[in-house]
Amino acid sequence: MAKITIKELESLTANDAGRILREDGNLAGRISVRKDGVSVSV
Repeated sequence: MAKITIKELESLTANDAGRILREDGNLAGRISVRKDGVSVSV
C-alpha cells in the first residue's frame, strides 16, 4: 500500500463514492458525496 497523495484526493469525483482509500499503517477512509463536494471519512 502506498501513501495517499494530495493529487489523488483532489482527483476524487462523485463516481468514486463508496470506494475505500487505504494507506500504510492501517489508515482507511470511505469516500462519500456531499452537497458541497466529495469527502473522505476515516
